[in-house]
Amino acid sequence: MEEFPCLCQACAGQTPREVASLGSPERERILSRHNLQACFSELKRIREAIRKGRLWDLLEHRAYTHPALKRCLNRIADHSKELERYTPVIKPHGIFYFGNLSAKRPEIQRYKWRLAGVRPARKTVVLLLPGRWRRPYREDPRYRSIVSRFQDEKRVQIIFYSIPFGPVPLELDETYPVAQTESLDSKDPTEYRAKAELVAEFIRRLEPRLILLSKEGDYGGAVGKEILKLIPKPKLLSTPGERLKPDSFIRLVEKRIERLRIAD
Repeated sequence: MEEFPCLCQACAGQTPREVASLGSPERERILSRHNLQACFSELKRIREAIRKGRLWDLLEHRAYTHPALKRCLNRIADHSKELERYTPVIKPHGIFYFGNLSAKRPEIQRYKWRLAGVRPARKTVVLLLPGRWRRPYREDPRYRSIVSRFQDEKRVQIIFYSIPFGPVPLELDETYPVAQTESLDSKDPTEYRAKAELVAEFIRRLEPRLILLSKEGDYGGAVGKEILKLIPKPKLLSTPGERLKPDSFIRLVEKRIERLRIAD
């Protein structure tokens, strides 16, 4: 080590080489002062994270500095249900989502558990759209006009499939923490499959008459595959989301709705 990364009083103004040249008692005194100040600094950081509702963010950040800390957070995550009881329903800030470990944080677990208790309308046409970078998802420039056209249509339900939360009904799109989550697409096929399973199960509960899926990327592909495991293929119509033209998609949905109306 050529220089100390620490700015504590014990390390300031000295180099590792200078400290190494000191006698044993003096080296121990400097190291003891450094360790004590480092511990107090970390305790202050933890208390501040608790005050700001950022403790999980700090834990996740620390977890990737050493395998033992990662194992520790994995153990903590096994108790998500207990943690959720003491996690505020609403916070003055959003949350961060980095991948599979973030999926275990209390806010996201709470969303999943509560969504399982929702009794959605059934026998409708489901528009399954990707929840992309823009939040709320309804404000995505690619899908804004589609949402505007069908959000008040009784025969239609709009569901977004998102990386952090899986299925997000339009009615929950602006609620906490959905609209306040900064997320990262880790490109992990395992994560795609896990979230797609949540989406497919939620869609199954809707007993849809028809599903129109805007399929974007590998995640969109995983969603389509999981839906076909639970719902007959004739009920699923997929379109490539990357090349989607909103006006054409709107006309397609309108035609399908009219066919179902005539069939009734």
